[in-house]
Amino acid sequence: KKIAQKHALPIIDLYSASLEYAGMHWDDGVHFFEEGYEGLARKLLEALHESGRSRASYAFLASAQD
Repeated sequence: KKIAQKHALPIIDLYSASLEYAGMHWDDGVHFFEEGYEGLARKLLEALHESGRSRASYAFLASAQD
């Protein structure tokens, strides 16, 4: 978060987005079914579109501890 804020980069919180698809995991509890990955991809694309950034400068928050 600190690096993203320092460089004025939007943060895309994939951890929070993944909670919406919590029931869409294989038995390992980590890897999503296809529907879960599609949902995360939609969230990612929405966030990139909403940011209005013209180049690929994004910081991804992948865990709750970051």
